[in-house]
Amino acid sequence: MDFSDKLCINMFKLARCYRKLAKFLNATLQLNEKLPAIDPSIYIPRFCKMLPFEDKAEEVRETASKLLKRMKMDWIT
Repeated sequence: MDFSDKLCINMFKLARCYRKLAKFLNATLQLNEKLPAIDPSIYIPRFCKMLPFEDKAEEVRETASKLLKRMKMDWIT
């Protein structure tokens, strides 16, 4: 969504292009594995800074990290 906002491109068109690029790279490089997913935990500090949590920011960051850790254990991420 960030890329589509900055580039002023429809998010669905950008996603379609990304999927085609990923498919091409996998076929070209003959990888047996899919492209690795990005770890969502890198976004927690970024969004905590952007949102108005004020003095609760650290508590929100810890809670979000705990939730994400639990989601990873359950293969939800």
